[in-house]
Amino acid sequence: MLARVDGPGRLNVIANVQGRGFDVVSSVLQGGNDVSTLQAHDVDGTPMGKLSPGSFTGECGAADVITHGRRLIITLLIKTVPAAGITQETHSLEMNAWDAKSGEQVWSATPVEPSPKSLSCQAYDGNLQGVSTTLDGSWGVMLWSPQSFAIDLRNGQLYPRDDLLGTIGNYVTVGTDKTVYHRKPNTVNITIPGEWKILGTFKAGDSEVGLLDLARTGSMASTGVSYASSSGQRTLSTPDGTTIVSLVGNASYGVPDAIKAYRLPSAQPLWTIKTPEDFTDSIHAINSSIVLVARARFGAEGDGVEYMAVDVSTGKVVWSQKTPGLSTCLLTARQILIVVNDQFATLDAATGKQLSYQDGASACPGIVAPGLTGVGRDHMDVVQLISP
Repeated sequence: MLARVDGPGRLNVIANVQGRGFDVVSSVLQGGNDVSTLQAHDVDGTPMGKLSPGSFTGECGAADVITHGRRLIITLLIKTVPAAGITQETHSLEMNAWDAKSGEQVWSATPVEPSPKSLSCQAYDGNLQGVSTTLDGSWGVMLWSPQSFAIDLRNGQLYPRDDLLGTIGNYVTVGTDKTVYHRKPNTVNITIPGEWKILGTFKAGDSEVGLLDLARTGSMASTGVSYASSSGQRTLSTPDGTTIVSLVGNASYGVPDAIKAYRLPSAQPLWTIKTPEDFTDSIHAINSSIVLVARARFGAEGDGVEYMAVDVSTGKVVWSQKTPGLSTCLLTARQILIVVNDQFATLDAATGKQLSYQDGASACPGIVAPGLTGVGRDHMDVVQLISP
């Protein structure tokens, strides 16, 4: 056990995506006053800096990033100035960065200036609402109507721009944001704020039209576990933010499936693996070396799946094995945690060999964040699921 989650209000645990620790966010309202707290922890569970009541709005959540070697906690604070006679009540939004070790403020910015328009947050999972960050912690993108901003996470400098889409790998994206009902592709340009030079371009759309399947806004390619049930969750980024791997196409709509890798920021194709006819592929997880792929034959559930580790640089199959139906819970740099045959099994990521297994597993444990943290939550305890 790394830490005990206890206290009033809504309790959430968020993790640093680079596996450098985690935070317990306690969102509490007392008599209309926000008295939320945040406790940062080191990777081994040692308590570090703490944010006191009044320093942030708990329901807005938080982000935990490593920025140029310094671990920062990024929060939002809704500030309200009451009405004074004929002067209207005003609301503004402040973004703050805090040193994770000491809890001291590093910088502050005001993306939403005071106005009569009310503001609210509903970050029920504890993650910072409306904000995505690059994997290297250099940049953030805040999509907050009516204005969007790129944020230099070193110093809080804001770069307003109307066509911001989110982050992908270590870069910021701008372009179009057509809804899925248009059945037209979106243009996703990879850039660096301030310079705004286009470094690479993707054409993205939903899986029915066979284009790169990126989330339309926000974090456009997560790292770690893929929740592949919806459009925009079939593209993953390596932890160094330099490569993305995507399942492109949709055989049900006559668009053949293929797994494709692209280099960032150029968007140049690296390799392609075509899905055989009458088979379906799904991308489960990624680390800096491999991407996990499950291949199954249509309508042949009893035949199991071929579970493959594919080299993210070359597209070559590193290892594969036939298994019954399985769920990939977590992939770290060295190990894989799966549920198979109603058991937990731990595999060696480099070889696919089973390291251990345990009975009594009907589903994956609660993973704190899709990423390489290895951190989970079991009721009131934060636990290390497998070694990172």
